[in-house]
Amino acid sequence: MKQKNYFIGSIWGQGRTISEAKTDAENKASAALNGSYDPFFAHYRKLNLVVWRFPETGWTYRIIENSDNPFIMKALTMCSMSGDDRETCIGYALLHMAQLAWSGETEDTCDLLASLPRMQADYTSWVHWQRGYRQAKLHGLSDNEAHRRASEFYTTA
Repeated sequence: MKQKNYFIGSIWGQGRTISEAKTDAENKASAALNGSYDPFFAHYRKLNLVVWRFPETGWTYRIIENSDNPFIMKALTMCSMSGDDRETCIGYALLHMAQLAWSGETEDTCDLLASLPRMQADYTSWVHWQRGYRQAKLHGLSDNEAHRRASEFYTTA
């Protein structure tokens, strides 16, 4: 039997009957209206982060890079964290921001992640992997071989 659809604005439900589809849509609409919609903002180096929630898809973030010209900003990334809660989305967004801001030099930790031990550990592992990959490339290995070599030594626990 073909599934029936029922729409409440941009939220849709499915079911074997119109009644089931309507109930599914009402449940999804109720879930979308519950919980926090408080946005989160952060600035780190030349990067700005905005985290917000869409009723239909959940939490998402965008990282924007400032340029030297105050009238130009470059959107670096937008990521949807559908299904995750606000704090989880913020944690991954801050990790991503720290990675984009990494200087490529000596920093093994990032003060942006000081209150997020799991993200700090992921960041440190990522930095070590990046360094291992760079060293392998400097020794003349191919991209694939450098990736394999770095992955052997630096993996996230």
